[in-house]
Amino acid sequence: MIARLTLVTALSMVPVSSTCIAQDPQTTPATAQAEVITAAVLRARTNALYQAIAALDEANVEGGARTAQQESEFEAQSNALAAAAIVGIDLATLDAAAFSMAAQLYTFAGKDHYAQYEAALSTRALAPTAAGFAAAAQQVMSNQTGEPEHADDVLKLFHHPAFKEGMASESARTVFMLLEEVDVVKLAPYTAQIEALRANYVADAPKTVFGSAIAWIELMQKVAPKSDVETARVNVVAATQERLGNATDEKIQKSLRRMIGVLDGASMRGELVGFPAPSLDLLWVARSDESTPGWKQLADLKGKVVVLDFWAPWCGPCVGSFPEVRAMRAKFSSEDLEVVGVTSVQGNVAHTKRARVDCKGDVEKEKAELLNFMKDMEMTWTVALSGKDVFNPDFAISGIPFVAIIDADGKVANIGLHPSAHDEIDAIVTALIAKKQAASKS
Repeated sequence: MIARLTLVTALSMVPVSSTCIAQDPQTTPATAQAEVITAAVLRARTNALYQAIAALDEANVEGGARTAQQESEFEAQSNALAAAAIVGIDLATLDAAAFSMAAQLYTFAGKDHYAQYEAALSTRALAPTAAGFAAAAQQVMSNQTGEPEHADDVLKLFHHPAFKEGMASESARTVFMLLEEVDVVKLAPYTAQIEALRANYVADAPKTVFGSAIAWIELMQKVAPKSDVETARVNVVAATQERLGNATDEKIQKSLRRMIGVLDGASMRGELVGFPAPSLDLLWVARSDESTPGWKQLADLKGKVVVLDFWAPWCGPCVGSFPEVRAMRAKFSSEDLEVVGVTSVQGNVAHTKRARVDCKGDVEKEKAELLNFMKDMEMTWTVALSGKDVFNPDFAISGIPFVAIIDADGKVANIGLHPSAHDEIDAIVTALIAKKQAASKS
């Protein structure tokens, strides 16, 4: 069951993530109850509910924390707002997308309403259809605990009667996300099913399916022979290039070019971890105190352990992780460790302590504003402006902040860490520095 926080706490968490990802905004005007209940209608209702609860929150608080009674009253009022938002919804008639979207409304409406939703979800999950598979995947996602035994629930999806049909739908994205944390040993028995998914990644596949091709290749890397992974990668690149040749929309073309870049990058080629770090094509390297870093490319740092923190000024979670990065910089000697915040040209600098500055078409202006940002935010580590997108294709970055660690030999040691995982990063850096020092003595 989804853990139920107080509504005000849950509301405060809705628009916030620990990772910034690129998304296409979707907005839908308010829709009357008489209309067919679609995912778009429910998205509009959900957005309206968030706004109503936020207004209620603001109206009910006059400074300071609520008393227990005030919190209870606020919870009841919020539940009532959510209950009103689900009037007219027949869960049995919703398509998969609408049913998934309805989960938020039913969660906010209180435990009795959510119990109805859970019951409907369990019934749907039994259906031997793509919709049934979508419900089963949603059920597993909702019940995530982070415990090892949860992997067994994820693996049950391979046994769903509509696995093949479900993975040829938008549900594939959810399943690949769930499989990311499953141990390779547990995945091994399902290698044949994973390899068979190649049929989904052809040039004329639906957009909602084709978009999970990179996640499929990453899963293949965990279970399949390298030769099979390479064949799969080459085939997906060819299919993507064919889609690009037929695309007329500029945004779609940009997305497909980025996909090709990632597929052809070091990570997807299986040449990242354990291999020399890819060049970042650095345009600018600076420190907030305006001291000279003394290096211009990653290759110049050979002999030091290097932590790369991919970030952007507009990324709230990136900025929120600065205390961890600052603490790491303070703990280790600059002779042993270089910490580099890697970003790319954004066309503006979304300052935290001053107004956003438009820098479109003026890289020198952006550099100057980045330096102001670094000073304002007390960034005690080096910042590098890369000629490659901050969602770096060689590292297959789909969300920031993203930490990669490079050893003293210039090889990538670890990738995909979050700055908040300071204990894990600390242990890796400490071990790599010790290895470097031992090698220098010998």
